[in-house]
Amino acid sequence: LQRVKKLCAAMPPAALLAQLKQIQASSDSPMSLQYGTWVSGRHSLTGDSYKLYIEVPDGAEKTVPGQLKSLHIPYPKLANRAVQLRMLGYNLTSQQLEPYFKVEQLEAYHLPRLMAPCGLSDRAASLHRYLEQQYGYALPGKLPGDSVGFSYTLSPAGTPQIFTLFLSARVFWGGDASIRRRFIASATAQGWDASVYTHLTRPLDARNTWATDHGLVGFSLLPNGAIIPSIGVRPPVTEPHQ
Repeated sequence: LQRVKKLCAAMPPAALLAQLKQIQASSDSPMSLQYGTWVSGRHSLTGDSYKLYIEVPDGAEKTVPGQLKSLHIPYPKLANRAVQLRMLGYNLTSQQLEPYFKVEQLEAYHLPRLMAPCGLSDRAASLHRYLEQQYGYALPGKLPGDSVGFSYTLSPAGTPQIFTLFLSARVFWGGDASIRRRFIASATAQGWDASVYTHLTRPLDARNTWATDHGLVGFSLLPNGAIIPSIGVRPPVTEPHQ
């Protein structure tokens, strides 16, 4: 919070902070938290925005269900898969809360159920076709990867608005060179300017090792039906000129 205060004038409401602290305090031991809290920044020509990420202890849905309910956190249930709440993100600019979940061995037929809180169940088939197009192969059953993440972006009033599916970029698109090529193609097809990403990742254009600098690829489904891809990447360190 001290770091956030130095970065921007906006701070989370005191009542929200109290709830987030109570959620983390529900853990049996502080050692069960792997990272606790993150602060992230997004920067563009139009300005800066920051986000506070709060790790959620295992089993919080059972130990502090009242806190999650008061924050309007939707908690989808699957009959044959465990859904785990992993993290809460709070956008200091938009004042939007975003809960992040994890599911292992997710099947394509689970998508409508997960998208229901946003009222987007009828768009599950479109998202599935888009994933197959981006993947390059049919996905009749399990989605790529041992585990899949997803999130809901909530309005300030607590209504789920945006559904985002997160997959391992390495599992979905291969090595860094392949990921880079596929993401640039996806962004270009939507008319985006990917020049900054292209420049930052140029050292990866021939890298095909299993260990990648790319992390997760996300596919966000907006209320208007648009599907927006995003990518996480650690900019490679280049050797200084001699």
